[in-house]
Amino acid sequence: MSGGKGGETETKQEIDPQFKQRILKSFDRGDKLSQTKPLNYMGLVQAAPSDVTKNYYNQTNDMANLLGLGMATGQPTDSLPEHEREMGGLKGYTSYRGVQQELQRQHREDPDAVRALNQLIPGLMDPSKAVQQADWYKNSKANTQPQRPGSSYADIANMYRNYRR
Repeated sequence: MSGGKGGETETKQEIDPQFKQRILKSFDRGDKLSQTKPLNYMGLVQAAPSDVTKNYYNQTNDMANLLGLGMATGQPTDSLPEHEREMGGLKGYTSYRGVQQELQRQHREDPDAVRALNQLIPGLMDPSKAVQQADWYKNSKANTQPQRPGSSYADIANMYRNYRR
């Protein structure tokens, strides 16, 4: 750097060694965390209505039907999720099953993206052991390493660009 009086002076800043060590330690921890498989939350995410409340919904609908204002077909409780779980004395719904179904769909429809995310964070896109034992998963393209030409996003983008010319 040039100084104010025409001469060149060099300034050097150093980080405190203890602080530098703590920074490097937190980077190492972040690397280790990124290599671990995340856990899916399996607990309740929404409380289920009690049997008394469901009965109230249905009776209210029946009374409204007498006036021609209720649901024409079925009962209000027919559209509630079927899979209620009981945990610790509470009844409710969990999103775990939906997450597993979505992972299955991702493996079927976009195996390249699943593979890329699993390389970045191992286990991120892995479904549960029950899903992994299914025949469709064992034979899916997400588990195979060799890629066909034209299967990556870059190849598809290049084909699109060349087609438009």
